[in-house]
Amino acid sequence: LDEKRIIVSLNLDTHELLKYVYEYGADGIGLFRTEYMFINPKAPPQEEEQIEIYTKLSNATLPNHCVIRTLDVGAEKLNTYGYSLKDFSLLGVRGVRILFKERDLYIKQLRSIVISSKNKNIKILIPMVTDVWEMKHVYDTLNEIKSELKKTSIQFDENIQLGAMLEVPSSLFLIDQLAKYCDYF
Repeated sequence: LDEKRIIVSLNLDTHELLKYVYEYGADGIGLFRTEYMFINPKAPPQEEEQIEIYTKLSNATLPNHCVIRTLDVGAEKLNTYGYSLKDFSLLGVRGVRILFKERDLYIKQLRSIVISSKNKNIKILIPMVTDVWEMKHVYDTLNEIKSELKKTSIQFDENIQLGAMLEVPSSLFLIDQLAKYCDYF
């Protein structure tokens, strides 16, 4: 009626569901939940596997966006890689904080997302941000990864957007400070 276009994006749990982006005529991926790639009794996905999946998502959604949420698991999902459920409380160690606890996973995942961003349609979304220092840490780490990649021949989006999920009420009171390290919420 008013000739305004409404953008509708799909949320996906696995890359196998990518066909629904086409089937339903979505305008991109509003949220790709990466935790389902990590819930595996044998081992977390290697960097190459992550790059392959994220690149597939990016290519399939061009010219539209693809928002990739970093690992967001808690006690209810992660009972693998030698951890017991007591290692992760339901709200204490999850989202961005599990990435601090498991730095190697965190670095590999961020690096994989950045390497997959050459189409310039990928956005990174950080879950369960509760404090500014968490977002600053992610921001600084992302910049370190980009600096390292600039020394190589790997093409990537140097302006890849970084966002924070405001799922915790206290983060709303920090929005002005968080905005220094975020391109979107």
